[in-house]
Amino acid sequence: MNRAIILIILMLSPQLFAEEGFWTFDQPPVDYLKQQYSFELTPEWLDHVQRSSCRLNDGGSGSIVSANGLVLTNYHVGFGQIQKLSTPENDYIANGFIAHSYTDEIPTTDLEIDILYSIENITEQVHQAAAHLTDPTAIKTARDAEIARIEQAANAQGDLVYEVVELYNGSQFKLYGYRRYTDIRLVFAPEMFTAYFGGDLDNYTYPRWSLDFALFRIYENEKPLKAEHFLQWNPEGATNKELVFVSGHPGNTRRLQTVTQMAFDRDYLIPFQLRELQVLRQAVYAYEARGMEQARQARPDHAFVENMLKRVGSWAVGLNDSTIFNQQIRREQALRDFVQTDPALAATYGNLWNDIDQAYSNFETFYKHHFVEDRLFGWKGSLIGKARTIVEWVTEIEKPNEERLEDYRDSNLESLAYEVFSEAPVYAEKEAFLFGERFQFIADELGKDDPFVQTLFEGKPPRDVAQEAILNSRLVDAAYRRELVEGGVAAVEASTDPLIVLARRVVPMLRQYHEQYKNQVKSVIETQGSLLADLMFQQHGSELPPDANFTLRLSFGTVSGYPYNGTVAPYQTTLYGLFDRAYGFNNQFPFQLPQRYREAEEQLNLRTPYNFVLEADVVGGNSGSPVVNREGKLVGLIFDGNIESIISTYIYNAEQGRSVAVHPAIMLEVLDKIYGAPHLVQELLGS
Repeated sequence: MNRAIILIILMLSPQLFAEEGFWTFDQPPVDYLKQQYSFELTPEWLDHVQRSSCRLNDGGSGSIVSANGLVLTNYHVGFGQIQKLSTPENDYIANGFIAHSYTDEIPTTDLEIDILYSIENITEQVHQAAAHLTDPTAIKTARDAEIARIEQAANAQGDLVYEVVELYNGSQFKLYGYRRYTDIRLVFAPEMFTAYFGGDLDNYTYPRWSLDFALFRIYENEKPLKAEHFLQWNPEGATNKELVFVSGHPGNTRRLQTVTQMAFDRDYLIPFQLRELQVLRQAVYAYEARGMEQARQARPDHAFVENMLKRVGSWAVGLNDSTIFNQQIRREQALRDFVQTDPALAATYGNLWNDIDQAYSNFETFYKHHFVEDRLFGWKGSLIGKARTIVEWVTEIEKPNEERLEDYRDSNLESLAYEVFSEAPVYAEKEAFLFGERFQFIADELGKDDPFVQTLFEGKPPRDVAQEAILNSRLVDAAYRRELVEGGVAAVEASTDPLIVLARRVVPMLRQYHEQYKNQVKSVIETQGSLLADLMFQQHGSELPPDANFTLRLSFGTVSGYPYNGTVAPYQTTLYGLFDRAYGFNNQFPFQLPQRYREAEEQLNLRTPYNFVLEADVVGGNSGSPVVNREGKLVGLIFDGNIESIISTYIYNAEQGRSVAVHPAIMLEVLDKIYGAPHLVQELLGS
């Protein structure tokens, strides 16, 4: 065999992916685990872990950990819900919360929890809908319509909530069926300063001492859920070098992208995001400075912007590192060379890179407008986002289901209503100030002559537009939002509410940007990206994991420290280290401990493991994922990755990238000896 071809095959071999990746539960790496770890991944094990894992619609993961529907997740995943339940008088963020009985548990305002129950491969059905087409836009339109029909038919059965999941850039499609729960109640949350111990300084670092866990409970028919599947606890946790698994819902990864796509993010998208985040950070700090209540209101915004600045900043550093980026260049070049070894392969796959290159060349001209449509006006938690949603909703609902925008299909309307009509508190002063700064940023980035800028601001100062529209809007009232939607097009067209008027003005342009991205970029990614995935399948088969997309996945690795700063990071930390770090900083922010910790110091077992690190692949969205052992028992709770792991959104870092987890022993220790909750300890241990 030609030596060049041998080299190509070696570069594309399954070992390239080995312990990298987020595996779907219907296509796990059974053979690899058996060969490397002598572990038999059985259908029973998979089914149990799958149905014990859950997805929180706030953007994180969790697990069922008792027969009575107790849900374990991260404090920072539940942070938004805890904030919504807090008031200046009952500040659960600052003081923590514990329910001593079922009657003490507080219903959340708009939290949904999904548990995956079924997976069906529908790839052939979706692909067949566009088999006669060649134009990428027509292919995507036909596939989207077929997906809408499949979801509508499945959801008509009424037993589960179904959604179609795209994998491998459209090379595969699966129908996922979930049990969805909306009666979720808060059971326990520590003080923010213990969950976020070390604050922004320690975020994405290790060694760590973060008590980043919270407990909620699922209710069904006004009673605690009788869980068929739940994870039993192993209080001893995992040992050094032990094989463990992470079952969670990782967010979007971009590892199957081409070099051009990654270069676009590096040169255009990431610098733009960093500029916007810097503006938002300054705005958040300025709003917090207005007073104690404003600082309380802005806590989620503060946490978000600091977290994103570290994450996106690390992406920038990683993608600008020639050693890291050249790794992707070599991988892609090997694949291109392989295509050229066979005329048949070249005829089928030879042009896919050029088509993607052209799509991203087009994207350079309107990516900022896509940001406005997808991010600035796309977040339904804001009043701006709710106004846009209401204006679109009443129009889209009059169309046939398969012709609607995805958010307004029948399969999504229940969740959409739950979010838009939420009774969660709205802080209009905060939104007006923050959006005023973001509006000014968009005006500066796009320029005064941009058609969208002219339409949105009508010649007025951007900050004034945000202030006038938000502070004078009735959309702070959930009943009014519902009234508008139920009144349909006539009610929305007749409304003089300033936010609705603003949304009516810009929604046609937002729809234009949505269609432009769909037709010129997304459709090409799906058609040519699926060809790329097919090509990689020919080399790797089932050894190639799909990119993450906030659906349930399984990753694995061993508990292990790693070299850093000229020394070695230990595989776990202990309570000793928590007090040492607090006293080393004179108990000053962000290393201060609540009084109850200092008072309980002599009663605590200071050898109790606190946090630990493992090699399992995780990214954003995995927060709250359970760490389980070979027996399927819980041995930890994912809450972070170290700074070296952040680039794994694009390129897996096996040498130093580590996931960081809360040890089960520390959760039990503090519940019992600090928070006076032996009833929860007993429930978690199955007593």
